[in-house]
Amino acid sequence: MSPINLDRIQSWIDQGRLDPSKPITMKELQKSRCLHGVKRHGVKLLARNADQLKSAINIIVSRASAEAIARIEALGGSVTTRFYSPTSIKRVLRGESHPVISLRSDAELIARAAGDINVPSTILESLSEALSSPDTPIEVKNEALSAVVQQVGAKYKYRLPDATARKDIEYYRDPAHRGYLSYMVKEGESPSLFFKKPGEAKDRGKQTARRAAAKASADNRLF
Repeated sequence: MSPINLDRIQSWIDQGRLDPSKPITMKELQKSRCLHGVKRHGVKLLARNADQLKSAINIIVSRASAEAIARIEALGGSVTTRFYSPTSIKRVLRGESHPVISLRSDAELIARAAGDINVPSTILESLSEALSSPDTPIEVKNEALSAVVQQVGAKYKYRLPDATARKDIEYYRDPAHRGYLSYMVKEGESPSLFFKKPGEAKDRGKQTARRAAAKASADNRLF
């Protein structure tokens, strides 16, 4: 991965080469020459001289250290880690894929990231209203999200892929990593794909035993 430190990001902000009011992705980091190329697994955010960061930023990277996350959030910013394949990194840097929005992205992340692609204000307002009210029917939210995703699909040649390997999915499901799939993990659950609710494994064992007993009984029948 290509490492980037908080002190360098603040230096680029002070020079006017990065805009802290907009989401910062690998595309902005390379375009501003804060990074000289992005390696095949993306960007890792590190916390060297973390106290030098004074600006609240919203940054999307592949990985982030706990110290970097803590410093950014202490200033009122946000960190999101998300999956990039080697091919998708090239497409993002060429402007052929959106750097943030994919099919499994969180609705709130999509709403924040959609502002940089000139989505009609009426569509963005509809999405914001749908997300702001807890009473909004799920069908209305999905329709508003679909409208934004269609705008992304019309502007970019390739869709940004999501994680498919178990190791990657579990990493980005972890709230401690600020993963973009962490919204899928309910309270009290683990990011692990093998997580089972207490008692679920025991109940499944009873079901297996009953099926085995029924099969044995059937095998012993004469007719």
